[in-house]
Amino acid sequence: MKTMWMLLIVVLLLSPLTAYSQGGGTVVADSFVSATLGRPYQFNVYLPAGYQESESRYPTVYLLHGRGDTKDAWLNIRDTLDRMIAEGAIPPVIAVLPDMPSLSAAGYYIDSQYRGGEALERAFFNDLIPYVDSTYHTLADPGSRIVGGYSMGGYGAMRYALAHPEVFAGALNCWGVS
Repeated sequence: MKTMWMLLIVVLLLSPLTAYSQGGGTVVADSFVSATLGRPYQFNVYLPAGYQESESRYPTVYLLHGRGDTKDAWLNIRDTLDRMIAEGAIPPVIAVLPDMPSLSAAGYYIDSQYRGGEALERAFFNDLIPYVDSTYHTLADPGSRIVGGYSMGGYGAMRYALAHPEVFAGALNCWGVS
């Protein structure tokens, strides 16, 4: 499993994230009311081809967007994941693409201490991950879960992996991805 994650990291960092899909996985928008934030928590989720017909459980990668972007910034990853899965480079995975605002009252995927700020890190761990694990066919263990991001999301990914090793097997930082 560790080799699979290392391969995913290398391929994501080296692959151009351009669209050339011939079908495959789907990306759906989802949301739920976050008890921590007291508002809807929105995200996109990539589901591999055959997900709806399968009872299999899948490893999960959480991909965090950069400052000023939204959950839609990672939509171009669908084609890369489809290709990697089709080539057998990685097994089918679920990719979660959360929406995290970057406010003047802070952001960067941490709990803000500013007036008007939000408990973004607590919401991610207390609300988003449990929702995803209870709603989708995930392998809900740290060895089957990684987090990645670019820019602000790269910081968030490194922070989450280091501060929460009981949740994530590792992290990837995708420099130059936009």
